Amino acid sequence: MNENNLEISIPSTNWENVNITIPNDCTSEIKDGKIILTKKKNSLELIPKSWEELETVSGEYIYSGFRIESSYDIPTVLTNKSTIPRGLGSSVLAFIQLLQLRNRTWECTNSKPSDAHIIWAIVPNLENTIIAVQTAPSLHVIAVNNLSPYIFAFSKETVAHIFLKYHSALLLEMSKVYAF
Repeated sequence: MNENNLEISIPSTNWENVNITIPNDCTSEIKDGKIILTKKKNSLELIPKSWEELETVSGEYIYSGFRIESSYDIPTVLTNKSTIPRGLGSSVLAFIQLLQLRNRTWECTNSKPSDAHIIWAIVPNLENTIIAVQTAPSLHVIAVNNLSPYIFAFSKETVAHIFLKYHSALLLEMSKVYAF
């Protein structure tokens, strides 16, 4: 028992006659003939502060040959940091492939955006069903080489359209990662 728990013992013969009102900020559990009331934590206190604080994770792992397998309740040790949340294995694999394709496209077409360029970004719509090439607002051009929201951006419109044409299936698969 800790400071957030209240333990109540009731003899088993008196169960019929006992009425307990559980406060809204508590949960109840019967264990070994005792009723244990536990004060609920504020949901903001439950946000993990680190990977290790998760204690266990479940998800998917990409093996060589693109084989995706599920894992359940594995400890949060260093070797399990590459566990992908369940249902996102294919999307993350598509994302990894797209990053490689983007980097090679930048190299062979000299189209990596810089602060001096107008950028052409490939972005999904809110339903993640249609992906289009759009001119990125100039507000974000400065941030391209830091934390730009435009992961698939190019300094040349033609290159952006070709990238979209060649890789639209991967882009649609990857867009499932967004929580819209």
